[in-house]
Amino acid sequence: SHVGRLKRSLIATLSLTVVTAVALRVVLGSLAQYIRLMPPWNYVVVLSALLTLTLIVLAHFGGLLESRRVGVLLGISAIGAAAGLCVAIGMPVYMLPFGCASALFLARFYYSRSLIDYVSGAGCAAIVIFWFIVKTFFFLDFEFDPLPMSLKHVSMVLMVVVLASLLSPGLVAVNRSRLTNGVALCLHAGGVTLIELQLHCQFKGIYPAWLVLLSSAVGIYLARHLYHDKRLSATSAWLLLALYLAKAGIALHPAPLALPAALALSLTITPIYAHMLLPAPKDETDESKRASAQMGDAECWVHLVLVAGALLLSRRAGPIIAGVEAFVHHDPPESLLLGFAFILWPIACSGLAAHHFPSSLRLRRVFALSVAVGGALALVQPDMDALSGVLAIGRTGGRGRVHHAHKRAWPEWCLVGAAAAGAALLLVASAPPRHQAASPFLRSFLATSAGAGAGLYFAGAMLPPAPVLTGLSALSCALGALVAAWIPSATPKVGGVWVQGAFAMLVGLLPVTYALQPSFLVHVPAQERMESLLVHRVGLLGLYAAITTSLAVLVKLKIGGAAAP
Repeated sequence: SHVGRLKRSLIATLSLTVVTAVALRVVLGSLAQYIRLMPPWNYVVVLSALLTLTLIVLAHFGGLLESRRVGVLLGISAIGAAAGLCVAIGMPVYMLPFGCASALFLARFYYSRSLIDYVSGAGCAAIVIFWFIVKTFFFLDFEFDPLPMSLKHVSMVLMVVVLASLLSPGLVAVNRSRLTNGVALCLHAGGVTLIELQLHCQFKGIYPAWLVLLSSAVGIYLARHLYHDKRLSATSAWLLLALYLAKAGIALHPAPLALPAALALSLTITPIYAHMLLPAPKDETDESKRASAQMGDAECWVHLVLVAGALLLSRRAGPIIAGVEAFVHHDPPESLLLGFAFILWPIACSGLAAHHFPSSLRLRRVFALSVAVGGALALVQPDMDALSGVLAIGRTGGRGRVHHAHKRAWPEWCLVGAAAAGAALLLVASAPPRHQAASPFLRSFLATSAGAGAGLYFAGAMLPPAPVLTGLSALSCALGALVAAWIPSATPKVGGVWVQGAFAMLVGLLPVTYALQPSFLVHVPAQERMESLLVHRVGLLGLYAAITTSLAVLVKLKIGGAAAP
């Protein structure tokens, strides 16, 4: 009991500290234009009201409000908090009874569970909110683009949404039809999302981001609670979760197209984690819920394709570009956004590998390959002007990356391809022995592709242009990669001859290339030919030094592994 009391005390202290900090740094800072009291009374009244509401919530979750004897204290505290908030926003004396009556009826409803008490409390609260909207926004002249609506029309719609928000919890608690509850709450969530999109994105300062996050958190809590009480079906609860999670994306990237992008991501990703996001309904265990949420192979690949499409289409209008811009601080290029999309795809779909298909080696290989390709795209950032027509599907503006006309872009793509082939080679090499023995051609092809891509990048990006010498560099790297791929599993009977032949060709190419370099640089102007020849020879020697050093390390590891007991 002492440990439990200490734990509850620490939680209460931490909660009150967090609420105090949020009230002073966030609430009073973002809503200062709505608070009519002068300092220091604005701090005193608002902070006292918020701390009182926090104590009520803590008492509810701590089980301290179960006795009806505490009802009088609950009513007095709620009335005091409501009166303080009404005074803080400059409400006249004749409106104060409505705010206090709202708090009193809701405190009575906590114990009576009477629909009359709830409707009375919601009605009084609606009157107070209507007065605030009329006095604050009705005199402003602001047109919302592209909607043919002014701020006065949006305020009227906001009144309807507020009234529906206040009445829906009580009506859902009375109604037993899960279909009706789901349809009503989903329509209400859609209306709240559209209103907040207009107020937060188009009218700066009128609706801060923390209010978007707060309403999203309340909606998620209600969806989970109603599903646990069997007032909502699994489909309705999932759709509500997806809507409120997508609405939270507006706060990350306040733009008109941020909502469709966040909706696409939320609707495609949340089904994978539905068994984790939603609690088990009453009279149902977590094991049975998890068993009923298992996916088949077809559903798995459909979700993979849908999530990939959502990430691709929302890369410039959702959380992806918001996260990238937070690091690069400028308009990111298409290759960087695509790289992050490739990296985020396995992260978003990791629930498939962890919960639905924990023994699927093929799925893990696909995820690893996606991370390798995304990392290569994000680091190399190749020119994507040739794909501008295809990538324009998800573009919403921005200049993108500026490339000079004289810059060669194909070496960067060769490096990306080499990274992808190398990652695929590592995945094949780490497969079980029965799969390794069945894919010698695949291993050779991937090794050759990775080596050739690396050689083309080295020659194209770091050496003066010479097509034949570029091809010889690619051939040298391909042979080196082929030997490196077969060294760990080569034996005198299996692969030994091929490794020796490839290594002999690799060694023989060095003097041949060294001797032929002057004849392949005749197109270079005479005054630059000697410098180009020197650069090519230094590059050739450096390339062979890197290849032979890597092969020596692999041979050493092979010998050490064979000598180990």
